[in-house]
Amino acid sequence: MRLFESVIDLTLGGASRSEQVGLSPAALVVVESDGAIEQVDALKTAYPGRAPPG
Repeated sequence: MRLFESVIDLTLGGASRSEQVGLSPAALVVVESDGAIEQVDALKTAYPGRAPPG
C-alpha cells in the first residue's frame, strides 16, 4: 500500500515517502541489534559493504 501511495504522490507532484520510489533522500535509518546505526537495508542487497555505516 505504501508503494502505491508513493507512486500516486509522485504522479501528483508531491514527494515520495518511500526509499524505493523517487529521488528524495530516505528519511530513516536502521538500528542493528548491536546498536550500530546504518543506512536503509535495501542497499545491503547489492553486495557486501555497499551500505557502509552512516
